[in-house]
Amino acid sequence: MSSRDNVVTSLLLPAALTFAFLATPALAAFETEPPPKFAEAYECAIIADNEEESDPFYKVNIVLNQTLPEAVAHPVDVTFTSALGRIRDRSMQYTNHDLAIDFNRLWIKWTGAFIENKNVRMVGTFAYQDGLWKYVETIGKETITKALCHQINDL
Repeated sequence: MSSRDNVVTSLLLPAALTFAFLATPALAAFETEPPPKFAEAYECAIIADNEEESDPFYKVNIVLNQTLPEAVAHPVDVTFTSALGRIRDRSMQYTNHDLAIDFNRLWIKWTGAFIENKNVRMVGTFAYQDGLWKYVETIGKETITKALCHQINDL
């Protein structure tokens, strides 16, 4: 092997190793992940909330009750927690729940009438969109809360 061949080899080998190292994550991006499915419980961080309070809510917990009798009484439990530990349970605030579930689109929507004023109807939508679990609440056309969620294993 000539000195010229050694120089070429000493330059090409590190370049080839660098390319292989940098290309590996890019190739991994093309691997398919298993499709998401509903889990039992989620924790959500509130990213937009139009209610101004001295004790703001910072998280939402969503539990999809899949066992009887809980699934009949409250198929979806939505609970808010404030910075100071105050709890707001939507099933205690809203009655006459209508529930729609689309397992193929990974979408759940509940609608309920406010106990203190039946003319106020809230809609909560929990769905997998753009690679993220999202929860949104609206009253009429006004969005009240937006949250990003992740699955939790411990209730």
